[in-house]
Amino acid sequence: MQSHHYFLFSFCKKIATVFTLLLAFMVFLPDAVLAQEFDETDIRTDIVVALDVSAFMKGQDFEPTRLEAAKNALMTFNETYPQFRIGVIIVGEEAKTLIPLTASDTFSIQSFNEKVKSVTVNTLQGTGTALGEALDLAIKEYDAIGATNENLILLSDGGDNEEPDILTNAVRLARQKELKVFCVGIGTNQTVQMLDANNNEISVENTYQDKFLIKISELTGGSFFQANSTEELNQILVQIGESIKK
Repeated sequence: MQSHHYFLFSFCKKIATVFTLLLAFMVFLPDAVLAQEFDETDIRTDIVVALDVSAFMKGQDFEPTRLEAAKNALMTFNETYPQFRIGVIIVGEEAKTLIPLTASDTFSIQSFNEKVKSVTVNTLQGTGTALGEALDLAIKEYDAIGATNENLILLSDGGDNEEPDILTNAVRLARQKELKVFCVGIGTNQTVQMLDANNNEISVENTYQDKFLIKISELTGGSFFQANSTEELNQILVQIGESIKK
């Protein structure tokens, strides 16, 4: 009889141990599965990049031009940071969405590159750069996805063709929305060679201005960077990417 009770007790003890182990496995399994399924690249960071397509972006102080260097740097940036969800707007005398944040997840690297490569200085009408309108459009892109952590990278030669109040009001709204703007000046203060509308090579002065870029970055809590070469431009975008990633 005593042996029977001991056997029963031992059997129940084993059952309890198995049940405890099973329960622990069920409790910790979801965390393990989540850790496996969601690595660092699944934590998406939203970024809008504004690309200046004004006429002076044809300047050849970058190889082959300012605009082509900026486009190549943007494509490299997109490939370097797969955890970033990147929306792209282009800026001339108006600002226009090229790749909306709401749809950027549907763009493969190849389709993203094709879209960026298609941009020229003739994509938008006019010769100026509507910096204030670019800020406003970036805010609308973030509003469309309900984002709260907002970053804008502005690649530009720095000119602004708008009424002063437009840029002032756009910066004020950016501050309210806590949009942090990283301005990257693309160009030099030297006389620049570029092709005119008839593909004739001409020399042009005063094609680069950074006073608006510096002010925008200061007032929005971002940073200003001066790129004097294609290599520097790529390095600057990596520096910005690492600061946003933290």
